Amino acid sequence: MSRVSNTLKQALLLWSMLLVLALWLGFNQASTAMKFGVTVALIIIAVGLLACWRGKKRQTEADSAWLSRLPPKHIGSP
Repeated sequence: MSRVSNTLKQALLLWSMLLVLALWLGFNQASTAMKFGVTVALIIIAVGLLACWRGKKRQTEADSAWLSRLPPKHIGSP
């Protein structure tokens, strides 16, 4: 469930950023250089967020793998 939830969060974030970019490019009277700069900045932010989410996911998977190799809790208990 957590994986689906994160995927939906990523999709929602990317779609909202694309919508904001499309609306801003369509209705704002800014120079071409400024529009290009904002577009590049939003793409860099989106790529950075995706990299963070994927890194966090890999860390969670590594933690789960490490924990699964531990012996059951009742083995050393009196």
